[in-house]
Amino acid sequence: MGRMMLGAPNRVPESTLSGGSWVASLPLTNMQDERRTKVARSVDALATSTIVIGSLSTARSLRQFRFRNHNCSADAQWRIKLGTTAGGDDIYNSGLLNVWQMAFDTDLLEWEDGGWWEGIGDDEFLRSPFDAVHVADQYYTAQYWQIEIIDTSNADGYVQGKAFVSGGLVPARNYSIGASDTWVDPSEIERGRSGSEFATVLPKVRAASFTLDGLSSAEVEYVHDLYRRLGITGDVGYVPDVDDADAQQRYGFVGRMVKLDPIRFAQITRRSAGFELIEKL
Repeated sequence: MGRMMLGAPNRVPESTLSGGSWVASLPLTNMQDERRTKVARSVDALATSTIVIGSLSTARSLRQFRFRNHNCSADAQWRIKLGTTAGGDDIYNSGLLNVWQMAFDTDLLEWEDGGWWEGIGDDEFLRSPFDAVHVADQYYTAQYWQIEIIDTSNADGYVQGKAFVSGGLVPARNYSIGASDTWVDPSEIERGRSGSEFATVLPKVRAASFTLDGLSSAEVEYVHDLYRRLGITGDVGYVPDVDDADAQQRYGFVGRMVKLDPIRFAQITRRSAGFELIEKL
C-alpha cells in the first residue's frame, strides 16, 4: 500500500488561466471560484477546446492534479503537462491517462444519468462525484501547468468541470491503523402526525479520519502551516494512496478539515496529528 497525500494549497486560484475555448457564461475563471458548482464549460468537445493552461507568478512545487465536477464520458482521457513556458512539457508529461481509473458497478452508476448525486434533480452543474485524479511520481517545480481533456465523443457536446492543482504532503510514515473512509448523508427526515416519514434528500459527501503518528520536524512544519493557511474552511485534496489510482478516485476528494487537532509529541523525535476531513460541495 502506498502512502496517503494531503494536497494544498490549490494553485488554480492564483494562476492566470488561458487555453481552449469556453462558453462566455461559464468561463475559465469559474475554475478559480471556491464553490464546486462554479464550473467552466467548453464551447464544444473538440480536444483543442478542452485545454486549460495555468501560469503562476513563480515556480511552485506541484504533484496532485484533479479535474472536478466533470461530465467526462466512459472513454475520456486526459493529460497533465508542466513546463518552463506556457503549454510546455519540458518538466513533466503524464502521457494520456484514462479519466476513469476505478472499477464500478453499472447497476449503481449509470453513464447516461445527467447527475450522479442520487436524489438530486435538475443538477446540470452537479455531475460526477468522482474526480479525475493524478498524483505524479514525485514533486515537480514548475511555473506553468496544463490540463488537457480528450473527450471528443462526449454526448453532451462539451466538457465541463474545474481544475485543482497542488503540491502537498506525502508523509514518510503512513497513517496509523484505525484510519477510516465513509459517506456522510446530511439528508433530513421528519415524521408526520400519521407516523409517515418525509425526507429532504441532500447529496452525500465523503469523509475520512486518520492519524499521522510519525511526523518528522519538516512534516510538522507543513502541518502547522496547513492549519494556519486553511483553517477549517480551505480546500485540501485528500488522496488515500498515491500508488492506487482506483482508491484515489473512489475514496479521495477535495474537502476541508473539520477541526484542527493538536500536534502532539508521539515520541521524543516524532510528532502526531489527527485529521478529520469532509468533502466540500
